[in-house]
Amino acid sequence: MSPFVSHLTLRTISKYNPVVDPIFGRTCIPKALFTARTIGIHVYHRVSLVLADTTVLVLTWMKTFRHWREARRIIRASLATCLLRDGTIYFM
Repeated sequence: MSPFVSHLTLRTISKYNPVVDPIFGRTCIPKALFTARTIGIHVYHRVSLVLADTTVLVLTWMKTFRHWREARRIIRASLATCLLRDGTIYFM
């Protein structure tokens, strides 16, 4: 939800310049708004995405370690096999 909100916020505070392009005709191009507000929104956006990925990674590792420890009693499975099976390859 965070990317949607940050993109929506950036689009609503953006200003546009009308230009006449020789190929496309009349069009609008956004002005580059690098203010403290927009930089703060970008930082919030990136931090929230990194935090979400880190949370998923840590939870995956916790569940995998628990399954690996239980499976080790029954069969011989390496930790790498369990991590790949549980989807950590997504983060590599």
